[in-house]
Amino acid sequence: MRKATSTRCSERGRFVRCVRRGGGFTLLEVLAALILVAVVLPVAMRGLSLATQGGSYARSVTVATDLAKSKLAEVVADGSWDTGDDRGVFDAAWGDDADRFEWTLAVSDWLGTTMKEVRITVSWEQRNALQSVSIATVVMEEGV
Repeated sequence: MRKATSTRCSERGRFVRCVRRGGGFTLLEVLAALILVAVVLPVAMRGLSLATQGGSYARSVTVATDLAKSKLAEVVADGSWDTGDDRGVFDAAWGDDADRFEWTLAVSDWLGTTMKEVRITVSWEQRNALQSVSIATVVMEEGV
């Protein structure tokens, strides 16, 4: 960037006083800066928006995974998996925003053995799309 400068000198008695005045930016430099801001600002805002959405999704997946682990531990511990498939909605007792998550219990034979696969799927809606996380374990049937 070039700065326009001017020097003005005046004599007062036996001293010469020179004052140097700096100029501002040229119109071309100001326009170039505005164009640069006009191009960079929308790109930066889009990047910020994507980062925020990614963080929100990551938080939801973390919450859903924690809820699924807790629900799976509950149905295995109390034996309620033995009644077969089930579904429900988490309530506020499970956490702050747990009520936006639904759970589904699916019980199936595991590789043709006497063991059962118990699967919990937690689903929620985010950005107008259904998202889900599933975890499973294998349990031994009672009385076998």
